[in-house]
Amino acid sequence: MNKLVDLRQHLLDTMGLQPENLTVFVKEGSIGYCHDPVDRSFTIKYIGNVIIVDFSGDKKVLFWRILEWLVANETGLKPDEAFKFSADILDSTKADVELNLPLSDTVFVIKKENGTELLTKPDADIDKVRGPLSDFLEGQAFE
Repeated sequence: MNKLVDLRQHLLDTMGLQPENLTVFVKEGSIGYCHDPVDRSFTIKYIGNVIIVDFSGDKKVLFWRILEWLVANETGLKPDEAFKFSADILDSTKADVELNLPLSDTVFVIKKENGTELLTKPDADIDKVRGPLSDFLEGQAFE
């Protein structure tokens, strides 16, 4: 479930959120595995839940930042089903936003002489999600 930790840091870095206003957790999950007697690799699939309280930024920018992260880190994502969200509108400037993202981590099981090693498929380098538009938006105030 490393991706959820990476997403949290991505939002802190790119949206200027305060850590106390950002909560992430796994809502539900499942495990899938290979039936191959030699390959015992498995996949952890889960719904990453992200809650941002008192969000006063531009929701479109928030959604775009999440989408750019998803494109770089969740390769099996269906474009028309990227993630779900809900919002509690607090006033004309703030909302509590909840996001539900389908995520997965692949774990490779490698047999070695002295035991077994479990390796998580490496995630993309978060710096690679920064393109010309995000370079332009970097440092901008989204109020």
